[in-house]
Amino acid sequence: MVEVEIYYTDETEHDTASRYPRLRLGHEVEARLTAREYAKKIEGWIAKCQATHVACRTESARLPRRVLDLSCDQIVLVDGQDKAAPYVALSHCWRTDRPCITNHANLGDRMRGINQNELTHVFQDAVQITRALGIRYLWIDALCIIQDSVQDWEQQSAVMADIYSGSYLNISATRSSSGHESFLDARWNLHDKIEDRPGWPLKHQVQSFPVVPGVSADGPRYPSSLKVRKPFRLSHQITDKRFSEASQAVAPLCQRAWVYQEKMLSPRTVHFHANEMVWECAEKGFCECGYLDMVTHLRIFKHFITNLSSLSRKDPLEPHSIWRMIVERYYKLSLTYEADRLPALAGLAARFAQHLPEHADHMYLAGLWRDTLAIDLLWYLKSPGTRLRLPHGPPSWSWASLRGSWLTFRWYPCISKHVGNVHRCDHRFSIISASVQGNQNSIYGAVSGGLIVVSGILCAISVHDEPRPWPHWLPPLAAQAPKNSFANLSLKFDDESDKAEVHGPNSTTCGFLFCLFVGTCHDDGPDGQTYSTVHDGLILRPFRTPNLTLFRRIGFWSQLNHGRDNYTEFFTERGETLTIRIV
Repeated sequence: MVEVEIYYTDETEHDTASRYPRLRLGHEVEARLTAREYAKKIEGWIAKCQATHVACRTESARLPRRVLDLSCDQIVLVDGQDKAAPYVALSHCWRTDRPCITNHANLGDRMRGINQNELTHVFQDAVQITRALGIRYLWIDALCIIQDSVQDWEQQSAVMADIYSGSYLNISATRSSSGHESFLDARWNLHDKIEDRPGWPLKHQVQSFPVVPGVSADGPRYPSSLKVRKPFRLSHQITDKRFSEASQAVAPLCQRAWVYQEKMLSPRTVHFHANEMVWECAEKGFCECGYLDMVTHLRIFKHFITNLSSLSRKDPLEPHSIWRMIVERYYKLSLTYEADRLPALAGLAARFAQHLPEHADHMYLAGLWRDTLAIDLLWYLKSPGTRLRLPHGPPSWSWASLRGSWLTFRWYPCISKHVGNVHRCDHRFSIISASVQGNQNSIYGAVSGGLIVVSGILCAISVHDEPRPWPHWLPPLAAQAPKNSFANLSLKFDDESDKAEVHGPNSTTCGFLFCLFVGTCHDDGPDGQTYSTVHDGLILRPFRTPNLTLFRRIGFWSQLNHGRDNYTEFFTERGETLTIRIV
């Protein structure tokens, strides 16, 4: 089956919408445009945005530390400090070989002039579009940050939020998987999957075909401007958190973790997809084919980021629910270097912190927040991931310590409260202290460890039907039981190796895992009666150090309670309250 879109292009045919309600007004999308033709379309979207979108109106910000000056034939890297002017920022896919960068060796040459032919195709395209828009300055990370300077990289990554949020426009080379793939080349669409025709070309050039108008006794049977083409559905998915396998082929940049905050922080982004351009700002999405222009219910997720201040005034918990959504979307994206997992989100975290209520403790802790840490700890992976074996990395209780495919937070207060669910921390659970070790340039960047000290109910559960001898180096706990004693107990391990170690014959804990009870989710009906409860918390594993016993998080547990389980009070009453340290 081949999917097609039928549309009309003549706006003067006023009766078309009423006579043919399933047809819509569309715009032609050419297979190839010049830089000036691209710029003309972008200028039209900018004019609409500036005229009608209050949230998108910005004044000229200060230029970044270094910026490319395009005012002459030759491109010059200049010092932008203490200057205010509009500038364009570029989002692009990096290659591991990084062929076109600024380093200590060529910094002087870059500041005297850069021959455009030295640049990659993506950088050349960005220069063309910026000049066609009449904007003098362009910021490209590879050229404006000294790439072999750890100090310069840390300083500039710490102000990444300011760089992208201060830009006049963000150009996103969405279709280009590397700098060698021009995003101004001829546009193409993917063919529909046709099982019985192997060997068909995967791509075909963007084009439309006129429909010859039929004629009846009453005149034309349908509009003379009627056309048919393959729909541009994949490019419209840019506003959706889910990306199909096909959209990865069309928009590889959207899969990159570094680009997520660039898109979210920029006041305006124009995506150069393989088949068309798509506009995204804080209030609206536009596209060349006209589909997004007609979508009145479209809610750009960036809108929530822009309006965090007003959201926090209405409900202090709501911004944190949005943060959890941000992390869930971000976590699915790919990184070349896993050590960048927190730095690639640092700019967005820094901007997020500015909009939180002033009265709360908003310490940022390796992707979580101190004032909601008890709930933030309740995350899990849909399937076990891989623990990052970094020399100095995020603590085990942070989602950033794992590489996986699908992260889910247990609790969204602003959403769940409307459907009758209420989560309450156990009255004996408390976080006594929390800290991380980070770099001096940004508390939102990479960390080299962390510690939380908590007090709460801790229970020991054996993964074997018959408990083995208690680990000789641990003091016994009052609550010990085999796992098969429990009904509805769900264990979600963070890493398969942690699960294997606990279950293995040489387990350091003799097959015991330790469940820290955090709280209970109550499903309350409209009559005020609680119909079911779910206990939840963290799975921990102890280990010995010379001076004390520490714990690492190895998973998340939950237990559905219908009131029929003999062990429903195991966590709430039989458990022993302890103060423990989790690293």
